[in-house]
Amino acid sequence: MKKIITKIIVILLVSTFIHISVSAQSLKLDLNENQNLLDNSPPDKPKINVPDKIIVGRIFKISAEFTDPDGDSIYFRFNASFLPTLPKYWLGPIPSGFVYTSWAIYRGPTGVYEIGVQSKDINEAVSEWTYVQFNITKSRPAEMQTNIILNRYFDIFSILKMFLIRL
Repeated sequence: MKKIITKIIVILLVSTFIHISVSAQSLKLDLNENQNLLDNSPPDKPKINVPDKIIVGRIFKISAEFTDPDGDSIYFRFNASFLPTLPKYWLGPIPSGFVYTSWAIYRGPTGVYEIGVQSKDINEAVSEWTYVQFNITKSRPAEMQTNIILNRYFDIFSILKMFLIRL
């Protein structure tokens, strides 16, 4: 009986010691991770490229470039509720320097709109939002387009007529 009690005491002491040493090692790892987080810089403010003028019903291109000064991988999201094809939740990770490109068609009302984009690195450091404004317009009416084509035709015809008269 005495041997059993001695073994139980030894097991309890050893398991407590092992637990304490593992906890201390985990604590040391956490301190190192926190030091890395303190040294971490947020991603640069994303660069976004959108046409100045977008015509309703026509395809247009949106692109955004994401970079992180530490070279960390990046997540990104857009703030453009009128364009549901753009990701509004964090998407990634992508490598630093990645250029995201999307093609879209807008079929809503005309006006001045704004697209926002933001990024964060894998260490949760978040960039500032980048916002870009642009105009969405309707295309010219068919009658106006026809008049423009006819005017160009008559201009060419007038130049040709003047050339032939001089011969």
